[in-house]
Amino acid sequence: DILSWKQYQSILQECHFVVFSRVGESSGKLKNFVNELGFLQKGENCWQHPVSLRKVYHTNITLPDISSSLVRERLEAGKSVEQLIPREVVRYIREKSLYSS
Repeated sequence: DILSWKQYQSILQECHFVVFSRVGESSGKLKNFVNELGFLQKGENCWQHPVSLRKVYHTNITLPDISSSLVRERLEAGKSVEQLIPREVVRYIREKSLYSS
């Protein structure tokens, strides 16, 4: 959830964003959010900020139903996450002993 990011409004002014919807999620929430931030709709799935000219794009693809909570739960239970996240991330988690009991 971008609202929990530090200085998310500044980030939105400095780079373009591509938003991928999760399974079953409506794009209405995104449309309302970018409109509230002052972005203007430039196409069916594109908004542009009138000052920074940065854009937010939305695409309707089906993403795997994988959440960080699922990954943490599996790791804490000693289950494999190899098929859920990149090998480099698994290696980093193991090296730093993250989510281990």
